[in-house]
Formats: sequence, C-alpha cells, structure tokens
Amino acid sequence: MNDEQSSARLLDHFRAPKRRTTTPPRRLLSPMNYSSSLLLTLTRHSMGLRSTALLLLGGLALAVVPSARAQIAINFTYNGTDTSLTYFVAANSFASLTATGAASTSDEHNVRNGGLVNVTTGTMDTYANPGFANAAWGTPTVAATSYSGDPIRFFVGSSGVRVPSGFDVVNGTLAGTMLWTSTSLTDLGFSTNNSNSGSFAALGTTVNWTTTNSAIPEPGTYAALCGLAALALVAVRRRTRRT
Repeated sequence: MNDEQSSARLLDHFRAPKRRTTTPPRRLLSPMNYSSSLLLTLTRHSMGLRSTALLLLGGLALAVVPSARAQIAINFTYNGTDTSLTYFVAANSFASLTATGAASTSDEHNVRNGGLVNVTTGTMDTYANPGFANAAWGTPTVAATSYSGDPIRFFVGSSGVRVPSGFDVVNGTLAGTMLWTSTSLTDLGFSTNNSNSGSFAALGTTVNWTTTNSAIPEPGTYAALCGLAALALVAVRRRTRRT
C-alpha cells in the first residue's frame, strides 16, 4: 500500500458518516379511526349532494309554482281589557273583480256580520257579490272606540267589497287599525277569548285572521319562569349549606 492509499483511508476514517435516509413506515389506521375517517368523508359528500338537491328543488319550485294568492290579513289582539285590530289588504287582492258602481257611505267603524267596516263619509267603489263566507266572528255590531287608516268595507254572505273610489285594485294596498275599549273577543262575536286563527275566501282572495290573548302568557313564558325559579332554588340551597 503506497502513501496515497494510506492517506485516503485515513481521511475516510475521520469523515462524518453518511446519514441514511429511510422512508418511515406507513401509519396504519386502527379499525375505529378508519371507520371515523370513512364516515366523515361520506357525511361531507352527503351534505354536498343535499345542498345541491335543495338548490335544484328551490329553483324548480320558483319555476313551476304560480304566484301566491293575494290576501287580506286581519289580526285581533285582546289584552284582558281592550281589543285592538290591524288589517292589511295586499296588492292584487281584488284584481279579478269588476266594479258594479259607486256607493255613498256614512261614518262607520265596526265589525259585524262576519265583516269589517272602517269608512268615513264619502263615495266608495262597490265590487260584485257574493261576499265572503264562514267568518269566525258573529253578528254583533260593535262600534270601534278609535280608528285610523284606509277605508274598507266587506261582509260575509252579501254586499261584496267596497274600497275607496278610484282605488287601484292591481297595485294598491290598504291598511288600518281599530280599537275597542273594555271589549273582549267574545264581545266582538268570537266563540272564545283564546288565541286562534283561520281563514275564509271569496272574490278571488283569502282573508287570514288571527286572535291573540296577550293577557295569557305563552307556554314559552311559563318555561322561562320555571327555569328562573329552579335557579333561585339552587342558589338558596347553596347559600344555606355555606351558612
């Protein structure tokens, strides 16, 4: 062995050893982890398909379902002493009707014969019979204590509908309020003072009505009160234990 070979071997001895790069073994999922991963993947896939399906169904519904029928909304609220009423006539509610002429009317603000009257002296356009059917409130005529808003007049069974003269039955809307002091729902012709709802129809539109007894707490209110009582009881017991 010559001097050059000895020197090379000596250098190799003092050099840092080469690091071996090895691929770490593939981590195997346990059966439980594998099942969880598979379930998560399937759930995400299912949610994506569900969202797509809902979007398609929504678009199809908008494409094939006809426009909603115009409506009249009437809401009675009884607070244990007085009863108030709000009404709203949506646009297009009487678009299918033909005016039969004009009629003069005097100051009237009441409910009667299953109908609603809130008009002042003047001329109103009358639309054809028949009137509405199957209202929830009965025949008593009860004049309102106070009132405001747009004139309207209709009855169940006859008289059709009267709206302000020149009213745009396609695009126009009507709204107003009435108040009866010291008057309950039964005084206005309802069978009960409890909250209720319903509807009746004629003349190409639907009247949706609701009654609300605000003097009687809702079930959610009772639940909240019970929860507060339980918290108070727990606090009292803790304080008693400390003392």
